[in-house]
Amino acid sequence: MLIRHRCGVLQGWHRSFCIRLFAGRGSYERPGRMLALNTGGQSAGVAFRLDERDLSEELGPVRVREMVHGLYRPIWGVIRLACGKTVPSLAFVADMHHAQYESDATIPTAAPLVAHATGHVGRNRDYLLQLDATLAEHGISDDYVHQLANAVRSYEYGGPSQAAA
Repeated sequence: MLIRHRCGVLQGWHRSFCIRLFAGRGSYERPGRMLALNTGGQSAGVAFRLDERDLSEELGPVRVREMVHGLYRPIWGVIRLACGKTVPSLAFVADMHHAQYESDATIPTAAPLVAHATGHVGRNRDYLLQLDATLAEHGISDDYVHQLANAVRSYEYGGPSQAAA
């Protein structure tokens, strides 16, 4: 049972569209990119506190969703909450040894892939744009995600903008 959530910062990991995506919001004809936490930097986000009595019930579906294809691996980290308190946290990060891991997740590389990829769940761009909006709703700034979203938006108008260069 979810008790509460708070904004915090996970040290040592940053958001990256570094997973090649062939299903869901991508295909073999038009592969996209999936978000993951990649080594280095930091990532501001929303931390969820779970009741210890319901831990296995709550984490079971998360583990299945995040680890079904072996794209991610679980790690224990430390989150610094907005109040300054630090708490242990479980995060699912990119498995850099997986065949679908891409070391080049720069905006010029990822933007055209995300802009054009689509799959049975929908368009890859919609996933990115929703992420950008959700982060903003929580008051979280992620320059990489925001710049990638702006670069992807430029493809609606015929090509990449200077922001993607």
